[in-house]
Amino acid sequence: MGFSCSLTTVVTISLAIGLSYCLETPNKFAVELYKNVAKTSGTDKNVALSPFSAEAALSMTYVGAAGTTKSELASVLGLGDDGVATLARKFKSINAGSQDYVLQSANGIFLEKTYKILSNFRSSVTNDFGANISTVDFVKQAEQSRVRINSFVEEKTNNKIRDLFSAGSLDSDTRLVLVNAVYFKAQWANKFEKDFTKEQPFTLANGQQKQVQLMNLGFDQFVPYAEVAELDGAQVVELRYAGDETSMVVILPRKESGLRALEERLTAATLKSTLAKLSRRKVNVFLPKFKVETDYNLVEELKAMGIKAAFERTANFSLISSQAALKISKVVQKVFVNVDEDGTEAAAATGVIMVLTSAMISPDEPVTFRVDRPFLYLIRHKATNSILFLGKVADPTVAK
Repeated sequence: MGFSCSLTTVVTISLAIGLSYCLETPNKFAVELYKNVAKTSGTDKNVALSPFSAEAALSMTYVGAAGTTKSELASVLGLGDDGVATLARKFKSINAGSQDYVLQSANGIFLEKTYKILSNFRSSVTNDFGANISTVDFVKQAEQSRVRINSFVEEKTNNKIRDLFSAGSLDSDTRLVLVNAVYFKAQWANKFEKDFTKEQPFTLANGQQKQVQLMNLGFDQFVPYAEVAELDGAQVVELRYAGDETSMVVILPRKESGLRALEERLTAATLKSTLAKLSRRKVNVFLPKFKVETDYNLVEELKAMGIKAAFERTANFSLISSQAALKISKVVQKVFVNVDEDGTEAAAATGVIMVLTSAMISPDEPVTFRVDRPFLYLIRHKATNSILFLGKVADPTVAK
């Protein structure tokens, strides 16, 4: 099947009675979001996020924001004065398509039929973000509306994300739901031979060992590799997908218990320098097969990152509608990730709901990269420097 990853993020907003292809700015949001989620999840839990999907959903709320609400969103998302234009170019590039892999991002807005949005907001989300706007009846048919939105998410994520909104999560106060769905499927440029996959021990952070299916790329593969002093000497490899436009970067701490220290040192700047240090080496790569399913409400993490006003009764989303004041009440994300010998399949959906109220080594010496302890991984789209998925595997044998 390949590597499979699915995600759904939902932002709930309640009524209160240019793309700059910069290496650091977009990754700052991704890294900080990951670090805040990892902190609250604990060292023994797997983490899987789609920073890109969360960014897409929040960016649509940015279009309708003003005042402090807008400035906080701009700061955390890394948007300048031409934020909408740069985002539009980014999403267009993501959806450009390729014969080597599938990468699709779809935006949808589900609007309470009695609630009127401003023409400028409607124009921006449809023209700049390619969003499809549908009217639904949250007031009298909230459950049917929920089912319809979930169906949109399932379709756009190739059925990888189901039940984004649980029963009762939408009600008669809901006025607007903004959804971003991302689907990604790619084969490894150099596939892991299935005959090389063997059961091997994987040591958890607490010292416990578990048997995992450890894939092996083989000694005859040249891959981008680095050993990064800024990350406590962590080993890093980049595994390319077919077409070389997307890749998975795996960051492996030196010790079984070293992931927490690595996370503390990880910043957008250290990630940028880490990627710059990668150079092709002959590497014997061992990577466990793993499957992860997660779901989060990201409100507290986003508040910690600096998005505060958007969640208060005084939030200013006056550029969305003149009918009533809105605030964000929830940001929900669901993710599914599956990695095997063939490649990667990933899906993500993010929804916004608005309701009433490197060390020196010999370049010729073969290197062993054995992922037999907790590690970080990210999947990136190189042209836009977008981190599509970012997470950690604390235990490959459990899905949660």
